[in-house]
Amino acid sequence: SILHQILVRVEEWAEVGPISVDKVGVFFRHAGPEIVDNYSMMPRSRIVFAVTLEGSARKLVTVRSALKFMNKLDHPILMKMEHLFGHLNIRSWPSTKTVIVASNESYSVPLSHVHSFFYSKPLPLDFCLDEVSNNQSSQSQSSSVVSLATEKLDGNEYWNRFGKFCDDGAIGNFQFTDKSIHWKDVHDPSEVHQEIRTCCSISNKTYKLVFAIKKEPYPSKDNSLNALLPGHQITLWPPLRLHNLLPCDLLFKLTSGTKGRISSAGTANIHEVDLEQAIEITITLDSFSGAGQIYINAGMHGFSEAEVKLSDTNGRILVLRAIIQV
Repeated sequence: SILHQILVRVEEWAEVGPISVDKVGVFFRHAGPEIVDNYSMMPRSRIVFAVTLEGSARKLVTVRSALKFMNKLDHPILMKMEHLFGHLNIRSWPSTKTVIVASNESYSVPLSHVHSFFYSKPLPLDFCLDEVSNNQSSQSQSSSVVSLATEKLDGNEYWNRFGKFCDDGAIGNFQFTDKSIHWKDVHDPSEVHQEIRTCCSISNKTYKLVFAIKKEPYPSKDNSLNALLPGHQITLWPPLRLHNLLPCDLLFKLTSGTKGRISSAGTANIHEVDLEQAIEITITLDSFSGAGQIYINAGMHGFSEAEVKLSDTNGRILVLRAIIQV
C-alpha cells in the first residue's frame, strides 16, 4: 500500500517530518532554528499538525504552532509579543511584534515568538482598518472604509499590514496590561490557570481582563535538551459576565456606576470590577420599581445560588434565581 506523508519547512526553521496523512488526528514535531552556531541558538519549538477529513475522502492538514490565543472579549485586542529576558548565549532575539486579534477569533503565535512574554490592550469597538491605512502613508489615497465587521482578516494579515503602526500605540486610549503573561508555569493539563491583568488609560479608567491558560496534552519538555516547550491555549475573558435567561430585558447596575440593559438570552461583559473585592449587582426589570441585589464575596470559588426579589408597582413580589459561577 502507498504511504502518504508530508514534510514541512517553516521559513528560518529546519525541516520537520515526515507526517503521515493517512490517519486522522493531531500530531506534533519539534523544530529547531535553521541557522545554528554557538551564539545564536534559539530555543526549539513545537509544530502541530491537525489532519481532518472533509467529505468522504478529502483530507485537510492544518499546520500551526503549539501556542494559540483566543479572544473572548467584546473588543478586538492588540497583542504585543516581546522577548524580555534572552539567554546569554543568544546573540539576537527576534524583534517585538504586535498583532490584532478580533473578537471571538483565535491566533496561532509564530514559532519565533512562542517563548516571548505577552501583553494585551483593548481596541475600540468601532476600530476601522482604514484609519490605520490613512495614517500609514501620506501618499495613500483610499476612500473605502473597511471595518472589522465587514472584512475578516487573519492575524498574519493584520501583522504584516498594520503591525508597525499599531506598535506605535496610535490606536486606542488604553495602555498595555500592567504585567506580562507567560505559559511556562502551567504544567497540568487538568487545570486552567487564571491570571487577572489591568489596562489603564490617561483618564484613570481601568479595563480588567482574565488570561485563562490551559496546558494541552503534549509533553512539557524536549527530552533531548531538557527544555520547556509551549503546548498551550491562552484565552482572554472579561472578569465578570452577566447572562440573561429571562424572556425579557434585564437591567443591572454596579456600585462602581457601571450599568446596562441585557436583552433576552444576551450576555453583558463587564471589565471595571475588582475581583479581589466583594461585588454587589443591582438587578431590576422594566415596570418593576423594587430592585434586588446579587452579592459575590471576595475570594469565592465554585457554584452558588441566590434569590433575587423584585417588586412591581403594585407591591407584588417576583423571585428570580441567580446562579453564580467563579
